[in-house]
Amino acid sequence: MDRKIVKKYFKENAIAWLSDAYFEGDYTYPVGRHRARIVIKIIKNQFGLKKINLIDLGCGRGDLCIAEAHLGNYVTGIDQSEKMISMANKSKILLSEDVSSKIKFICGDFEKVNLQNNTYDVATSLGVIGYLPDDDYLFTIAKKILKPNGIFIVSCRNRLFNMFPTSKYTKMEIQEESALKLVEEIEELCQPIPNKKVEKFIDSLRKTTNKISRDFNQKKDISSMNKNSKSESLFKTTIEARQHTPKQLSLTAQKYGFKTIQYYSIHPHLFIPKLNKLLPPKIFNQLSGCLENFEDLPISLIWSSVFIAVFETK
Repeated sequence: MDRKIVKKYFKENAIAWLSDAYFEGDYTYPVGRHRARIVIKIIKNQFGLKKINLIDLGCGRGDLCIAEAHLGNYVTGIDQSEKMISMANKSKILLSEDVSSKIKFICGDFEKVNLQNNTYDVATSLGVIGYLPDDDYLFTIAKKILKPNGIFIVSCRNRLFNMFPTSKYTKMEIQEESALKLVEEIEELCQPIPNKKVEKFIDSLRKTTNKISRDFNQKKDISSMNKNSKSESLFKTTIEARQHTPKQLSLTAQKYGFKTIQYYSIHPHLFIPKLNKLLPPKIFNQLSGCLENFEDLPISLIWSSVFIAVFETK
């Protein structure tokens, strides 16, 4: 993907992108917020209370960096968008001196910034790889800057999800005769679900449906729920990020000396996406959110549009 186009895209759409990523809309799911939530959990699981040195490649507004600094970690955030870094520094100013002293934000392209080798315990790159010309670029940098046994956390759009809905992507995979290969990879993910996970899912579903029922019954005119909902896009321009399957990303990681630790899914769908805007606002994502109970299981990669991959340097 052309870097100039990508840079222009994020310059024009910084506010719209952040709004979609971190705030739950009538018909949008806050992928960025959940992505950060899962990454924080991953880092805690890997390092416990140990204080680490983290770098976020494509840090955006710096939300993850700030969250990790609050936990006592030292963080560096890099982004090519001047607008994103400007917002990140404005947020940094509002922090206590103890927290802000642990954060450094840099505006620039990854390969042009002088990053020291074998320096970081963790490198994250969330929602970035799909906008790069290829995968090798990002893995080369991560391999260089991470310490031995360092952790690399990557998120990307899930190509397997193209086979879940009936969308333009499903048609594309069929036309390009790649659908069968994706189905075969999906079949490998169909593994038994532990009973404890099932119990949590049922409990979440019960609480969510009860809440939806109460909210729904309070509306005298249900049609007004759709009429007053905010569904217009704030984006000035759009571009299509490249997609990946878990296997595809693991093969690239292996080529650069990483081993795969685990996958996590983001943005689950309990029904086909086309049903979202046919329902009153928020109902689709509230129900689908119950599937977050399975987000660390392989099978969740079937119904989720985004995934996080966790790799370790060998």
